[in-house]
Amino acid sequence: MLTCKAARRSGLRGAGLSCLVGLSLLIGCKSDHESAALAELESLDQEFAVADEASPPYFRGANLDPFWSEDAAQVQRDALRVVAFSCRDQNENVVTQAHLNGRITVASFFFTHCSGICPLVTSRLKKVAAAYAAAPEVGLISFSVTPDLDTPDTLLRFARKFNLPDERWRLLTGDRTAIYALARDVFQADTRTSATHGPADFLHSENVYLLDQAGRVRGVYNGNSEQSVNELIADIARLRARP
Repeated sequence: MLTCKAARRSGLRGAGLSCLVGLSLLIGCKSDHESAALAELESLDQEFAVADEASPPYFRGANLDPFWSEDAAQVQRDALRVVAFSCRDQNENVVTQAHLNGRITVASFFFTHCSGICPLVTSRLKKVAAAYAAAPEVGLISFSVTPDLDTPDTLLRFARKFNLPDERWRLLTGDRTAIYALARDVFQADTRTSATHGPADFLHSENVYLLDQAGRVRGVYNGNSEQSVNELIADIARLRARP
């Protein structure tokens, strides 16, 4: 996951352990101040250890800052979630945000004539689909960033070319403005940094996103990285166990 998980494990948490070991070696008799400092470091280490074992974080803000909270009011207020949308899939079915309710969903952005990262990410995500082939509450959606070109027929040909599980993986097309707003405002999926880009000027990344049963963003992953996709598979299991 593209969060501070690695920093927690190898950075702050590791730093806390290093400090504990260093202090233990350097001092034989600790003063009250030193004892308090060690206790604080131990508390810090325990805090991050618990966070590592908890369910995946929520995300907030334009920087997709991760946070953990048991406060329902805070989650309701701060957590990014999918906004209303209406698209058509490769079988001409209308798909809205309501279809995500009660389901764990992996979301991504692509276009069918992409010859670069899209086929690679698609092949990685097939591993996710296969891992949960027997779990009907887990699905995938992929929004086309060239919806004017990617008609349902075009999406269907793409699905068949890559042998995608048709009933579990919805390839979506629709209004370009609405899809771009969803990509930018919820997923921060537009990698262009210029503030002058227009509504039709969009460059998607290889990121994929984990949505929980309430449509909230619970993970951001590099879809072109096997390790990151393995973390996504593991986080889906965590969400199934602890929504």
